[in-house]
Amino acid sequence: MNEEIPHFEDLGEFKMVPGKPTVEREMALSFVYNPKTDMVLCLKWNSYVWKTFVNGGVDDGEDLETTGRREIQEETGYMNVKFLGEAGKAKSSFYAANKGENRISNATGLVFELVDEEMTATGDEEKEKHLPEWVKVDDVANYVNIDWQLYLWERVFASGLIKRG
Repeated sequence: MNEEIPHFEDLGEFKMVPGKPTVEREMALSFVYNPKTDMVLCLKWNSYVWKTFVNGGVDDGEDLETTGRREIQEETGYMNVKFLGEAGKAKSSFYAANKGENRISNATGLVFELVDEEMTATGDEEKEKHLPEWVKVDDVANYVNIDWQLYLWERVFASGLIKRG
């Protein structure tokens, strides 16, 4: 039986803006778990109030896992993660202020485990946008402030993909 995909529409500060272009995209939302510290990798955005998980759009020819790995490395520098599986799907509608357009995002939650701390340098553009932050698993629900991302975070535990302590 297929589970219905919930649709989250931002009605606050980032509600869709009439007259702006609307782009619909497939998106990977990556949950990177460090079993050694019981922490999850998040992003604190510099110019916006957003506190999110690593995320990004699927490029032509990419599958979701490839997108997740690419975004993790581009946005945080972490290179070695193990893909554990998909945790669920959500749809969201919002104004992407960082892109100057309305977005309809068809997101899939992807769960990764950090293999080691090996990193590559992130570009200046990424550093200007956001900073990576490790957040304790028990604090994530109070840290991340995007409702559809929190919905998928709950699905991570329903999926059983993360094995704690």
